[in-house]
Amino acid sequence: MIEIGKRIKEVIAEKKVTVTWVATQVPCERTNLYNVFKRRDISMSLLWKLSDILDYNFIQELANQYENSKPKKKSKK
Repeated sequence: MIEIGKRIKEVIAEKKVTVTWVATQVPCERTNLYNVFKRRDISMSLLWKLSDILDYNFIQELANQYENSKPKKKSKK
C-alpha cells in the first residue's frame, strides 16, 4: 500500500518546488505540510488540491495501485 504522505514528498522533490511554495498554494502552514508527509492517508479534497498544485495525478496513482492489488479472477472456461 502506498504511503501517500511519503509519495507527496517525493513528487514535490521531483517537481523541484519548495515545501514553502506548496504550502502557500494550499494554503496552509509549512509545518502542516510536513505533517502530511507522515500520513498514510489524507482527505480526498486535500489530495485533489495537491494533485492540481503539483500537476500530478495522485488519485490515478492510488486507483492504479488498487487495481493492481486486487487478486486476479480466474476465467471460467
